[in-house]
Amino acid sequence: MLKSVVFVPSAPALVPELAGPGAVDVEPVRAASIDVLRAATEVGGGLPLRWFVLGDNVGAQSDSRLDGPGTCRGFGVDRVVSLDVAAGSGEPDAGWPTSMLLAGWLREMASIDRLIPIVVDADGATDRSAGSDPTVDAAASLRARLLETSDPVGLLVVGDGATSLSARAPGGGDSPQARALQERIDAALGNADTAALTALTPAECALWGVGGRAVWQVAAAALDGVELTGRLDYAGAPLGVGYTVASWTASR
Repeated sequence: MLKSVVFVPSAPALVPELAGPGAVDVEPVRAASIDVLRAATEVGGGLPLRWFVLGDNVGAQSDSRLDGPGTCRGFGVDRVVSLDVAAGSGEPDAGWPTSMLLAGWLREMASIDRLIPIVVDADGATDRSAGSDPTVDAAASLRARLLETSDPVGLLVVGDGATSLSARAPGGGDSPQARALQERIDAALGNADTAALTALTPAECALWGVGGRAVWQVAAAALDGVELTGRLDYAGAPLGVGYTVASWTASR
């Protein structure tokens, strides 16, 4: 039984060791991400939640494994993370997707024992009529895992918004069109508006550097028809990229 969905950015800067001591601009989004996930772990009616994490494959190496420890070495610091408290102490894998590195760090911060990973193609289509599309298949599989169980479950969704939101942006500066798109994304995530997330087009998201489209649309398709209450916990662009923290609570 689905209880909670938490949306956080796929931002390496959330990890203090990667951001450095001077990155005070990211402290609010870092705190919001940790606090919201911690709060979501407490809604299981006294039972521990079984947590899934949904992220894209950006940064992944083809031979990477998520069942042991991973490392943020690719971002300049050998910060070791894991998706499971029982992952062991083997050689950390440097080929994890960025989304899973962030998830592993957040798991530790929120004291969650295990996150079950679901990794999708960042460029996946979302036409539900295309039954062979892997993104559609991922949504159907995720829906079954979230809704067809009596155990309380939670879903962590990791994805970034638009670039070009300020002069600091890697996407090339401040764009009114990018800001308008980010406002739509923030509203959709904050209001649990699955239709609005589904309506995001690959073209507009690619144009303005939106990294989270595929995972948001997989989550939206998986939860189609579920009664959800949304809350926007943080929306900002401290580094010129749209970072959104939001939480959805299922009524059923």
